[in-house]
Amino acid sequence: MSDHLSPPPPVPPVPSPSLPPVPGPAQASAGLPLQAGPYPANQFGSPAPGPFPGGQFAGAPGAHTGPAAYLGAPIPPRSRAGSHVLGVVMALVLGPLAFMLLVFGTAIWRNSQARALETPWFAFGLLAAAAISLGLVAWWNYRSSAGAATLAVMWVGSGLLALMEPESIGTVTRALGDLFSYQAEMGAASVLYSQVPLLIGVCFAGAAGAASIARRRGRADGRRGGIASRSGGVPVPPRSRVLAHIAASLASACLAIIAWAASATYINDVWMMRSGSNWLALIVAVVALVLIPVLGAWSSLGPAVAGGAWLGALVAIIVLPPWSQDFLAPVATVASWLGGPPFAEAMIIPARDGLAPAIVGVLLGSALGTHFARRDGRAIERSERRLTTT
Repeated sequence: MSDHLSPPPPVPPVPSPSLPPVPGPAQASAGLPLQAGPYPANQFGSPAPGPFPGGQFAGAPGAHTGPAAYLGAPIPPRSRAGSHVLGVVMALVLGPLAFMLLVFGTAIWRNSQARALETPWFAFGLLAAAAISLGLVAWWNYRSSAGAATLAVMWVGSGLLALMEPESIGTVTRALGDLFSYQAEMGAASVLYSQVPLLIGVCFAGAAGAASIARRRGRADGRRGGIASRSGGVPVPPRSRVLAHIAASLASACLAIIAWAASATYINDVWMMRSGSNWLALIVAVVALVLIPVLGAWSSLGPAVAGGAWLGALVAIIVLPPWSQDFLAPVATVASWLGGPPFAEAMIIPARDGLAPAIVGVLLGSALGTHFARRDGRAIERSERRLTTT
């Protein structure tokens, strides 16, 4: 009976497969090299945790949580589809709003100037609101150029239609007069006959292209800095952009003077009802207003300097009318080369017809948009590099 009560012989243990050591804070503090993932699955069928970008580990303070954090995988860059949609919505909402603000602001300013009334501060407020609305669309270029491109198509298309079919301007102005008032009809005629939408639209086109180029250049900078780090060398510092800042600032300052003089020359010829419009002045204004924001792809100081110059002229016209003639004297000289009036009094036309406030908003917003678009490109490149190296 004692034989039946004896315990069974012990079962030999089954050897478990050897697993690589899981790195942790203790291993890092000991100065041991950290082994990069991926790691094989353990005996429970789940993968072993690996290191995070930047030296974080599962369970470490400040580490991400969730499946991606447990696997040690970097978070992929967010989709920009929502930014594209929001940019288009901003263009479709803020674009018509800015146009109506320009119409009423221009009408009130012209009416007060014709009747020698007091300073139309309400008109200046409307024009400032229009500039801010357009500047927001240009600023959103740092996330998506879709909004600026949408406004460029809308406003350039309307400007070209007005050039090819001048009768369409009368249709639009009469419709606005019936819908709002006679003042709105006069303001719309001033804005449309002066080709303000066309000039604003080409400026938006340049801003959209500049933001796309700046984002690509930012990615190239991030890619260039990551080549040496992936090969085990020292990361390459970004190249100096001092020369780009200086060249873009000087070129934009010159183009700002040319654009103001050319637009004033063309608008003056239109309202003086000369036999033939000064097409050379219009072409020069279009080219200058495209090139100024495009220079922001190399340095955002370019459109910032040009926008600041236009803003200074606008403030001088509004706040210091006697001094504005001295401020605009170089502009009048350039206008005389294009066949325009050689006196500074005629140079206030772009401000009165709503062009100058709108261009100020677009240029300053474009400067911010291209600056942050370049940074956004570098951030996207770093994020994608973590995906490919982990």
